[in-house]
Amino acid sequence: MLALLATANRATRKRLFTHLLETMAADLLPSRPNRHEPRVVKRRPKSFPRMRQPRSALKAKLAV
Repeated sequence: MLALLATANRATRKRLFTHLLETMAADLLPSRPNRHEPRVVKRRPKSFPRMRQPRSALKAKLAV
Protein backbone atom coordinates (compact mmCIF):
# COMPACT_ATOMS: atom_id res chain seq x y z
CA MET A 1 0.00 0.00 0.00
CA LEU A 2 2.80 2.43 0.88
CA ALA A 3 4.59 1.69 -2.38
CA LEU A 4 1.41 2.52 -4.29
CA LEU A 5 1.05 5.79 -2.39
CA ALA A 6 4.65 6.72 -3.11
CA THR A 7 4.52 6.02 -6.85
CA ALA A 8 0.94 7.02 -7.75
CA ASN A 9 -0.09 10.27 -9.35
CA ARG A 10 -1.84 12.97 -7.30
CA ALA A 11 -5.46 11.89 -7.99
CA THR A 12 -4.75 8.20 -7.34
CA ARG A 13 -2.76 9.03 -4.20
CA LYS A 14 -5.65 11.09 -2.84
CA ARG A 15 -8.13 8.27 -3.58
CA LEU A 16 -5.87 5.64 -1.97
CA PHE A 17 -5.27 7.80 1.10
CA THR A 18 -9.02 8.41 1.52
CA HIS A 19 -9.64 4.67 1.23
CA LEU A 20 -6.91 4.00 3.83
CA LEU A 21 -8.47 6.46 6.29
CA GLU A 22 -11.95 5.00 5.77
CA THR A 23 -10.63 1.48 6.37
CA MET A 24 -8.86 2.55 9.58
CA ALA A 25 -11.96 4.38 10.85
CA ALA A 26 -14.22 1.39 10.15
CA ASP A 27 -12.24 -0.91 12.48
CA LEU A 28 -12.55 0.96 15.78
CA LEU A 29 -11.72 -2.01 17.99
CA PRO A 30 -9.27 -4.36 16.30
CA SER A 31 -9.02 -7.98 17.38
CA ARG A 32 -6.26 -8.45 19.98
CA PRO A 33 -5.92 -12.19 20.63
CA ASN A 34 -4.36 -13.39 23.90
CA ARG A 35 -4.40 -9.92 25.45
CA HIS A 36 -6.32 -9.60 28.67
CA GLU A 37 -5.40 -6.58 30.74
CA PRO A 38 -7.37 -5.78 33.89
CA ARG A 39 -9.23 -2.48 33.91
CA VAL A 40 -7.85 -1.21 37.21
CA VAL A 41 -5.81 1.68 38.55
CA LYS A 42 -2.32 0.54 39.46
CA ARG A 43 -1.49 2.86 42.34
CA ARG A 44 -3.65 3.73 45.29
CA PRO A 45 -3.84 7.34 46.43
CA LYS A 46 -1.62 8.23 49.36
CA SER A 47 -3.13 8.99 52.76
CA PHE A 48 -1.18 12.25 53.07
CA PRO A 49 -2.57 15.66 52.15
CA ARG A 50 -1.21 17.59 49.18
CA MET A 51 1.50 20.19 49.72
CA ARG A 52 -0.24 23.55 49.29
CA GLN A 53 2.40 25.78 50.93
CA PRO A 54 6.10 26.23 50.26
CA ARG A 55 8.31 23.51 51.70
CA SER A 56 10.17 26.05 53.85
CA ALA A 57 6.91 27.20 55.49
CA LEU A 58 5.91 23.62 56.27
CA LYS A 59 9.35 22.85 57.73
CA ALA A 60 9.09 25.92 59.93
CA LYS A 61 5.74 24.70 61.28
CA LEU A 62 7.29 21.30 62.14
CA ALA A 63 10.22 22.92 63.94
CA VAL A 64 7.92 24.78 66.35
